[in-house]
Amino acid sequence: MLPGERVQVLISFQTHAGIYLYHCHILEHEDMGMMRSFLVET
Repeated sequence: MLPGERVQVLISFQTHAGIYLYHCHILEHEDMGMMRSFLVET
C-alpha cells in the first residue's frame, strides 16, 4: 500500500460477536494506527 491509500474489507460477522483485531505485519506501523481492535455486536 502507498501512504494515504485506502482499502475496504468485507466480512460477515453475523454470528461472531466479540472483539477483533486488525493489524499490519510491519511492527513500526502499529504506532501509525495500523493495529486496532474493533467490537462486533450482533
